[in-house]
Amino acid sequence: MSFEIDVSGFDEFAAKLSRLSVVDIAEPVVRKAGVEVKKSMRADASGHRHAPRLAQSISFDVKRSANAIEVQVGPKRDEPTPGYRGKGKGGSLAWYWLGNAKTAPILPHPDRYAKREAEQTVRHLVAALRRALR
Repeated sequence: MSFEIDVSGFDEFAAKLSRLSVVDIAEPVVRKAGVEVKKSMRADASGHRHAPRLAQSISFDVKRSANAIEVQVGPKRDEPTPGYRGKGKGGSLAWYWLGNAKTAPILPHPDRYAKREAEQTVRHLVAALRRALR
């Protein structure tokens, strides 16, 4: 038994890949996923009677390095807790989504939005890479 593998196209493919910055191609796609997760979290948090401005405090930050893009979505850390009437900051808002020793979670966990966006993001990344490799 014998077989043959034609690798003639791999050199051209490797040359195209070496000219690409995958992070540049992926950044707009990943940023869009962050916006979608933010919108979903804001929709869940809007109209909360104990923290009426909670939805407006949810934002996202993008951190980029040479080979990675990280999106963090959630309440802004440098602002007081919406609806908090005490001095200074009201503390972590994570208990709205995670609960604490005294209360159960009030809002749906944001992982569900990340999972939903993950599938779409992979499809969009593949499409963007295909366009770039043409």
